[in-house]
Amino acid sequence: MKLHLLVFASLITFNLFAQTLTPKQEQIVRGVIAKQFNDEMANNTALYLGENSFVFIENDTFLSLQGYHYLFRLKNDSAERLDHSFFHGGNFERYLYGYDGKIHLMGGYGLFNTNNNIEVFDFKSKEWGVIKTTGDKPPFIRGVCIRKGDYIYSFYNSKNGNMVEADSYDNHIYRLDLKTNIWQRFNNLNKPEPQIFDKVYTKDYCVAVLSNTALIVNKKTIEFIYIPREQLRISIKDLFNFSVNGNNLYFRNYLSTPSNTVDFKVNLDSVWSKNATKAEQLILEPFWYHIPWVQYLIVIIVLLLIVGLFITQKLRNRKKISDNLNLDLFSNPLLEKLQASTKTTLDIDELDALLEINHMEFDSRKLKRHRLLSDLEKTNPGLITRQKDETDKRRFIYVIQKS
Repeated sequence: MKLHLLVFASLITFNLFAQTLTPKQEQIVRGVIAKQFNDEMANNTALYLGENSFVFIENDTFLSLQGYHYLFRLKNDSAERLDHSFFHGGNFERYLYGYDGKIHLMGGYGLFNTNNNIEVFDFKSKEWGVIKTTGDKPPFIRGVCIRKGDYIYSFYNSKNGNMVEADSYDNHIYRLDLKTNIWQRFNNLNKPEPQIFDKVYTKDYCVAVLSNTALIVNKKTIEFIYIPREQLRISIKDLFNFSVNGNNLYFRNYLSTPSNTVDFKVNLDSVWSKNATKAEQLILEPFWYHIPWVQYLIVIIVLLLIVGLFITQKLRNRKKISDNLNLDLFSNPLLEKLQASTKTTLDIDELDALLEINHMEFDSRKLKRHRLLSDLEKTNPGLITRQKDETDKRRFIYVIQKS
């Protein structure tokens, strides 16, 4: 069933987040383009590009056109032009976003150059200005951009060679911190992609059209799917003949004249639902890449401190045990008796008397003697040794090593 765009627009009641224009608003916008350029340019300019045409700041709805620096505030049935721009054509395929109450344009291609600029609109001067950024800034921005909180991720960027040289392709992922305007560059852990023909930004999805497939990124979950381009029922030529409202894509060359109808509609919610089982998580923040070297250094120092404290504690415990052991040995009555004895050799009877076991029976005395000498050997190795008596080989004598 064919849909008539004007009927479609008139049936939708204006709301704060509408991505359509009333007939009068469209007439005003196209009239501004025709006045500076011509009617043909005005009639063929894409107005309904969803998230890449409309931006919402607080209670206001704004329209920004691809490749132009025009900026309109939409209210009721009016379209008020805010900018004083005369220069246009330098940022087709740029990324549009609002942040901190301001409207920004990122990257894009035009005038034989693929730029990496970030422009911001000054509501006081009514002019666009370039924001200075630092860090590992991408050499060109003409790919997929995904906003996630205070960060924008830019990847699958390509540089147009203008049919003079081969197009350049950058497979890194770049992250811009919107609070500090600092770029970081990371290796892309996702599937490398060739040049993207075009991109569509809807309310919840980004669709990147490749030669035979389409990459759809869910901006809410940061998941992605690949589907055959035919599943979207579009050809390469259709890329210039579509409009966006919410998560719906409308195709046909309605842009040439407002009275043309739409051939078909693609609902991306439905497409995603049918392919949700094969959705994969887009790796935007690989942990081992996103920790700055300073944090790595801090982690290493902390680990070294922990290991050092552990080793120090083990040594202290060992020394404490040794000190306690030496204290016990020093206070051992048997050790004191051996050291106090004037003799350096003892026969078995003298030793038993020193050990105070000479009152026991033979077998009990033998076992007691063996146990006491074994304990003494463990704490003071070599303190007392047993040798054959040179005068009577049938007997043993015990030699005391004096300290």
